[in-house]
Amino acid sequence: MNLTGRIESYAVGGEVLISHSTFELVPEIVKLRDVIRVQIKGVREPVSLYSVEAVTGAYNNSAPWYRGCSRANHGGNSVSDMAH
Repeated sequence: MNLTGRIESYAVGGEVLISHSTFELVPEIVKLRDVIRVQIKGVREPVSLYSVEAVTGAYNNSAPWYRGCSRANHGGNSVSDMAH
């Protein structure tokens, strides 16, 4: 399984997760809900995954379908609530 597949396996109920390197490419148009730290098989250090709440600008799309979903028992540790 590749890294993308492993990242996807941490998503909860329609959640969109992106890696740190992806977030660095689009910080001005992505509104984050949360950041989680996970240990991904095959990667030595824990990885930060960013839970996307909305994409702004010309794309103007939000992800209301998982608001209120709990990350408890889904394999990730919430780092902070990044909602703006």
